[in-house]
Amino acid sequence: MNQTKYLLIGGMSPAYASVSIREEDQTGAISIVGQQPAKPYDHPPLSKDFLQNPNMKEDDPECKMPNYYPDNNILLFESTEIDHIDPIAHIATAKSGELFQYEKVLIATGSSPIKPPIPGLDLPGVFMLRTIFDAVKIRNEIQDGKKALCIGTGFIGLEVAASLKQRGMEVVVAGDSLPYGKFENITFSEWMIGQMEKNGVPIHCAERLTKITQTQNGLQAEFESGLKLEANMIVAGLGAKPNLDLPKSLGLEMALGGVKVSSKLETSVIDVYACGDIATFPDPSTGELCRVEHHMNAKWQSQTVGKVMSGHSGEYKKIAYFWSDVFDVHLGYRGNSDGASPAKNFGSMDDGRFVDLWARPNGEIASGLIIWDDYEKIDPISDKLEVLLENKKDIADVEPSDLGL
Repeated sequence: MNQTKYLLIGGMSPAYASVSIREEDQTGAISIVGQQPAKPYDHPPLSKDFLQNPNMKEDDPECKMPNYYPDNNILLFESTEIDHIDPIAHIATAKSGELFQYEKVLIATGSSPIKPPIPGLDLPGVFMLRTIFDAVKIRNEIQDGKKALCIGTGFIGLEVAASLKQRGMEVVVAGDSLPYGKFENITFSEWMIGQMEKNGVPIHCAERLTKITQTQNGLQAEFESGLKLEANMIVAGLGAKPNLDLPKSLGLEMALGGVKVSSKLETSVIDVYACGDIATFPDPSTGELCRVEHHMNAKWQSQTVGKVMSGHSGEYKKIAYFWSDVFDVHLGYRGNSDGASPAKNFGSMDDGRFVDLWARPNGEIASGLIIWDDYEKIDPISDKLEVLLENKKDIADVEPSDLGL
């Protein structure tokens, strides 16, 4: 049986949590147990840098240098899936039968691509992007002049489309909603369609995929409207769902499609913590429960939960932050627009430099969407926006200078 003080289950999140643990506890044994046959890695490069750069190595996206784990007395168990936890005995069991005795355990099992029962999604040449291994398969199929179809108008669909286009492929996008529809900003979505088309990538919206078939020339996707699109390869970004089999088997309290946790990332069972995509937590700006599927949320929560598990009194207080890069469009989104309405905008869409702000019914600023053609401007504006959100500033009093514009 493996004896460990801290059992961290997952990939990227455990890597960052281990750093925070080591800052507080230099000697307690740490075991990171991951299902994938790879060291923990960051996901954002997979749809962008990794696809755009054929010389980028498969281990470049790794969260930490390989020597980080042995140098910090951290045991790394790859290709190991925990499928049972006994919270009374504090023992976790892997599918292989391997046992882990722990004092505290973090569950950060992330998300998996949604794969609806649509005929043809399993055909050769049809891909979904979630892991480094998916990214390798997609990159190996890239050929200058060949046709690619990206299904989905969210982060993955548009980022992959831009990356493949920049590698010389002919690319088309189709999805059942407007680009970045989750932001509920029709003006921005229509502007984004124009940006994609300006870069040679047409978008078909309100198109629901019904099946994919093989043809003499490659693949054909058919949609509910009757639209048919042919391609040599298809990348489907149809959303993601949290991996909840393990926490559900443990009987953890659930909320909003995830594991309910406190501001300290504690679950309903003592000595069991959760963070990242699977965690439903109190929104620091509203106090309402929310769940966020994005890299920065997972990274920040990992840093907090590592401190909490090792005896620190911290709480998770970061305000949600999304970001994306598509051609020369750089996007940052801060806050939570649930129940809010568009209230103010600064800058110019024509210039590709603007900020849209949402406000709650009581007038408090709720969120902001930042679009800038200079990548270096996104974070400074976002940081200033975070201060406004933390202070619950009245939207009527917000001026461009408050955002450094």
